[in-house]
Amino acid sequence: MISLPPVLRFEHMSMCAEALVEALKSSVQSDTSARPSFFQTLNSVQRHRFPIERDGGQSPSLVWCQTEEHRAALATIIRPYPVPDDWIYSRSEFDELSKKVRKAEALIDRVDPEVGRLMRLLIGSYYFAKGGSHIEGGSSSKFIGVIWVGQNLECTVTQVAELLVHEMVHNALFLDDMIHGIHVDGEGVLGVAENQVVSAIRQIQRGYDKGFHSAYVACVLARFYRQLAEHDRSRELLSPTGDTLVGLQEKAHLLLPHGQTRLGELVAFHGQLAGGLQ
Repeated sequence: MISLPPVLRFEHMSMCAEALVEALKSSVQSDTSARPSFFQTLNSVQRHRFPIERDGGQSPSLVWCQTEEHRAALATIIRPYPVPDDWIYSRSEFDELSKKVRKAEALIDRVDPEVGRLMRLLIGSYYFAKGGSHIEGGSSSKFIGVIWVGQNLECTVTQVAELLVHEMVHNALFLDDMIHGIHVDGEGVLGVAENQVVSAIRQIQRGYDKGFHSAYVACVLARFYRQLAEHDRSRELLSPTGDTLVGLQEKAHLLLPHGQTRLGELVAFHGQLAGGLQ
């Protein structure tokens, strides 16, 4: 199996989590284990808070979003799209989708235990809420530790697994950026026309940071589908990523030194995957 790139290795993410806890240790209780301490620390610095399992459970909490607080959190994740009027799942819908999420976790653990282990380290809660026809899940740098699940009930377990892996990669990059710094500036600069690149996922022009994330997501998903022996889907994800990497390299001045290192690692990772699919 091709190894994950350094930014997505468990040891590195553990060090990032520990660095955050250490930097803000006065903000959280000191009598909790590493995983709850990390999530408590995130809750202390983010506008929205998510529930933390305190009974030793290692799987993310399943949150049936119904309150105005949940709606505000969803609005943060779904931006710039509006939260739909019909955003709350029925109890039966929540139960059915929750079962698929747990099956997707089991699939990830079976196919790629390294990714499954990383999921449990980084993700504290799944928020279940409808997003409308335009988007069915997501995450936000302003709400690290949470994956929003908004898929329709016809989705397959594999499609749910793809969503979870996709959004876990975003969370990992958000945390790495928080601790080490990846980009020279924020969305206001990275999103202007001259700084955009083609997204490897949506295949439209997007801000540099979103293009950077998309290339990591596409490569990790291509690796995941390769492990599932779904090589056509793997190629489909990997094929447009080369153009994204060219754009990222041409505008690498938008990256801090740490970010430039991460880009070099991504280029190498992409090369390994592309060679394996020939």
